[in-house]
Amino acid sequence: MPTNTPYLNLTKPDRGATNWDAQINGDLDTLDSKAQAVDTALAAKEDKSSKGVANGYAPLGPDGKVPSVNLPVISSPVTSVAGKTGAVTLVEADIANLPADLASKADASSLATVATSGSYLDLTNKPTIPAAQVNSDWNASSGVTQILNKPVLATVATSGSYTDLSNKPTIPDAVTFKTNSVTNGSQTLLNLKAGANITLADDGSGGITVTSSAVAGGTTWGSITGTLSDQTDLQTALNGKAPLYANLTTKTTSYTTATTDGVVLANSASALTITLQATGISSGKIYRVKNTNTGVVTVATTSGTIDGQSTIQLPLQYQSVDLAFDGTNFSIL
Repeated sequence: MPTNTPYLNLTKPDRGATNWDAQINGDLDTLDSKAQAVDTALAAKEDKSSKGVANGYAPLGPDGKVPSVNLPVISSPVTSVAGKTGAVTLVEADIANLPADLASKADASSLATVATSGSYLDLTNKPTIPAAQVNSDWNASSGVTQILNKPVLATVATSGSYTDLSNKPTIPDAVTFKTNSVTNGSQTLLNLKAGANITLADDGSGGITVTSSAVAGGTTWGSITGTLSDQTDLQTALNGKAPLYANLTTKTTSYTTATTDGVVLANSASALTITLQATGISSGKIYRVKNTNTGVVTVATTSGTIDGQSTIQLPLQYQSVDLAFDGTNFSIL
């Protein structure tokens, strides 16, 4: 058991002492002083019986805080702060002494005009902005229209003339043929036959040499005599020949060509067939077939093929085809 230290330590007086009374009086004075100190200390304490009762004091929980059961009941709980609810974050405007704080701020009248207008025109010390853009001038040598660092153009860039070109190629002089007699060796007469190859050449002295390769068979067209400017015999011979496309005929239904036909116009809104006659015609015969309406035109042949096919078609209006006969088959030109 622990030993309590006595609050008062009184010494029993010796009966034989002559100052017995004085010792008793001193002890009483000490006792009185101690008692007054105890009263003062007890006056600053709360009675345990007052803890947690009305008009007493609240206890502390293990967390060092007053338990909620010992807190007073609030009849009108706080539901908002400065008009805000939930997790409230207060800003300067929510503080009660905000007007006083604002009074210490700069007065709006001391602000620059642009602070409230937001206008570029209310700025001071504005930068200098160049004048509005203008079109550039290739020939300008100063001012805002001048084009800097432009290349130096050759004269031909603006004249477009061949004579302004540099390093032009050397072009030979034109060859002028004189009107002269047509000769073939020492002859002045040249018989032309169908299929003959004719070559014109400069004889070196202003004349023209006409040569031809003879072709066996064929029909003599006529003779060239005299000068090139007056070949009436040749013209007469040419006028007597049949045209390339002889005898134009128009058909609205399917048709087999005659040996004398040249151009066949297929004029039908419905499909039709033009059959090329391959019997009784000579090699070199040319037919032209044209679709002049909206119907599909099929081109066939009485024998042989057309570019390896038995038929071809002209599905489009105004579409045409030329076909040449080689003695056995037709070829598309």
